[in-house]
Amino acid sequence: MKLATRTGLASLVASTLAVIVLANVAANEFERVLRTRVDEQLRARADSSAAILVAVGDRLAVSELNGVIESARIATPSGVVAVGEQPTEALPAVGPIGVRTVDLGAEQWRLLAVEVLDVPIPGDRAVVEFAEPLGAVEQRVRDVRRRMFATGLFAAIGAGLVGWAFGRRAVRPLTRLQRDAAVLAPDAGRPLAVGSRYGSPEVDEVAAALNASLSELGAAIARRESALAAARNFAGSATHELRTPLQSAMTNLDVALARASHPELVDARAELGRMADSLHAIQVLAEADLARAEWFEDVGVDALLDVLDEVVMRAGSGSDVRVSVVASDRATMRIWPEGVRLAVDNLIRNALRHARRDGDGDLRIDVVVDPDTSTIVVDDDGVGVAESDRVRLVAPFERGGSGGDGSGLGLAIVDRVCAAHGGRVTLGASPSGGTRAVMTLAGP
Repeated sequence: MKLATRTGLASLVASTLAVIVLANVAANEFERVLRTRVDEQLRARADSSAAILVAVGDRLAVSELNGVIESARIATPSGVVAVGEQPTEALPAVGPIGVRTVDLGAEQWRLLAVEVLDVPIPGDRAVVEFAEPLGAVEQRVRDVRRRMFATGLFAAIGAGLVGWAFGRRAVRPLTRLQRDAAVLAPDAGRPLAVGSRYGSPEVDEVAAALNASLSELGAAIARRESALAAARNFAGSATHELRTPLQSAMTNLDVALARASHPELVDARAELGRMADSLHAIQVLAEADLARAEWFEDVGVDALLDVLDEVVMRAGSGSDVRVSVVASDRATMRIWPEGVRLAVDNLIRNALRHARRDGDGDLRIDVVVDPDTSTIVVDDDGVGVAESDRVRLVAPFERGGSGGDGSGLGLAIVDRVCAAHGGRVTLGASPSGGTRAVMTLAGP
């Protein structure tokens, strides 16, 4: 949730709580004032008519004036006389002296009992209780409470909108900082830095801290690029310097083998070939670590299939290899073509090395390309790879338990090529019983 929205919601919640509290306090105070006025009216009636009601109350109760007299009850030693309009439900017994409130069903009544002495003759004592319904008071309080809540609700919504508007204005410096940070790129030809002034001291402090970290990061990136470039140059130079004498030695051995085949010469030729392959693999590893965005292209599946066919023909030596694709020929994948070609070549060579021959003496593997998930899957029907070795074998110079004449760099090259694409290579069990290698190419 954005900060401006949080500010608006906070204002809305705070205003709503304030409205609830203030509305209840105001309504309670209003009710207290109205009840006080009822009590004052009852006392005024008691002062002006209590003695009169004691003197003539029994006659008023049976006269035509009874309908216009306000509610009261006169308690004398001879009994209780009720005058005026009385509530539907019976009132409790008269007394004690003072003010009290009684509940009669859905309505409350306010009662004031006063003592009257020496009426109608000296020595007499009577209690007159005046009654006043509180229904009108309660209705007015409810109306006031409802109006206050309605008004307060609109005020709270208005406060929330104002808070949201001010929140959006308050976070503008943060929005500008976020926008500047979003376009940072180490290869943009300018230093890694955001602005220094955003109009808010707090945001300026964050920008200063970010710039300090970006400066250290930029220096680290520059050192890394320099070290990688030096490593690549060294690998390229070393490969070039060693390839020429190796090639010369292999040519001499080929000439010697053409004249006479000796086991020692065959073994020497194989060892030199393995050394040449290792040098080439080291150079490819260095290039994969320094893969650049401009090396990547949108390659159609049909072109990728042509590459696979070429790899299969070169690596398979006539073996029967099934190649299937899950996509239309119009689908494309954004890849580093040379890197993917070499990675797939290593996977297919590795699969053919471990695959079993069928009844016709052919080696069979499956290659599936899925542009929708940017994956290339190679399956063989060999003995498979133990689960405990699946992570180890991806590291450079690691070989399987069966040994072999590989350099131990094939899967490492595949892994580096996948990493250059932002993906990875994983080894697992193949449905055909051997090993499944999955190259995930998530894009540069």
